[in-house]
Amino acid sequence: MFDQLVAALGQAEDSAAVQALLATALQHASPTRDARPTRKAYPDITYLNLHALGFSLQLEARPSGLVVAAIDIYNHNADAYDKRERNEYEPFPAYPLRVSSFRPAAAGGSGGGGGGGSSASSASASSSPPKPTGSLEVDHKTSGADFVQAWGEPSRKGGGEGPVGRGPAAWMEWTGHAIVAAFPVTAAASGHDSAAHSDATRQTPLQIMVELGGPGARGPRRWEADSAGSSVWKVLTLASPTSAP
Repeated sequence: MFDQLVAALGQAEDSAAVQALLATALQHASPTRDARPTRKAYPDITYLNLHALGFSLQLEARPSGLVVAAIDIYNHNADAYDKRERNEYEPFPAYPLRVSSFRPAAAGGSGGGGGGGSSASSASASSSPPKPTGSLEVDHKTSGADFVQAWGEPSRKGGGEGPVGRGPAAWMEWTGHAIVAAFPVTAAASGHDSAAHSDATRQTPLQIMVELGGPGARGPRRWEADSAGSSVWKVLTLASPTSAP
């Protein structure tokens, strides 16, 4: 399903790519779920919230109409939320989300108000961090350390300075590209894996932001291995670098 998510970026709300994404998600979801979306419009962005499918589309106005600028996937794991927070989204229906083709650019390991030190990694100052694996299967238990092990140090990081309700928790961002199947979007709607339709691939610029959740994602020690490193993700955002939030 990762290919369908990436294929929907930059596409019109009523495009074949977006309809294929929704059709695939619905095939994985429970038939008892009410998959009708809710829409929230703001001056610069419109959110198409699919609470029953665990994700939302960020729609941005272009001369041709509204297009998908980013996709937010929400973790239903209670560990990602403070006791005062309430998650309005059902579990994402296609776990694990296999991200095996994302290739981050060289990381800066800082920026965005990030406090020093490695991001959510457990490597000590005297040892070299393990080489990134480049592959990750995201589910509701995936931690900050898992993301860093897969993709290396983030291009940017930040957040987590204030208490709950005052800005985002600790977040990490990777910019690079994904190698995804160049399959016809009409075929994707049939629910089969993209590899079954074509061996052709295409390289797509991609930005992935991960907001972490839980108490370890806030405070002065948030970038320690036992804080952000052990915190599960709360929101995973896929975006085109030119329109990333």
